[in-house]
Amino acid sequence: MVRGLFDFYPWFGSTIRYCRSEQPGARFARQSSPLFAQVAVSVAVNLSFDLFPKGWSGFALISVPGYGWTTPWFSGAWIAISTVFCTYLAIRLARNWFDGCIFITSLVCALGYIAVGEDAFWRPFLVLTVAIAVALTQAVRRISSSN
Repeated sequence: MVRGLFDFYPWFGSTIRYCRSEQPGARFARQSSPLFAQVAVSVAVNLSFDLFPKGWSGFALISVPGYGWTTPWFSGAWIAISTVFCTYLAIRLARNWFDGCIFITSLVCALGYIAVGEDAFWRPFLVLTVAIAVALTQAVRRISSSN
């Protein structure tokens, strides 16, 4: 899979706005927010494993339209930031304790499923732990500043 610079970001804001909308047409989105959160968690887990390729060349790098392949440090930074954003999106879409349980279950299942065919486990696990901590910190700050 060729990763592009803008593969994930266009749907971050639109998904949050769509799922939080109070318009009558957004009823499906409010009911589907756990599904969107599960997709975000799965992408975050996948990206955490992408941070540790066998070599930073070829398809491990990010392709920017009009520029070409990026450098390894930029690709790694972009993937790490994308991992944090995906976990933040999943946390923002959780509205109650049940959605939180679905988030954690999805995280464990995706981690277990992807880890089967990978050489590394603890480094991506650590990246996910840090991403969740950063995302939770931002989500808690947002909630406390709105109160």
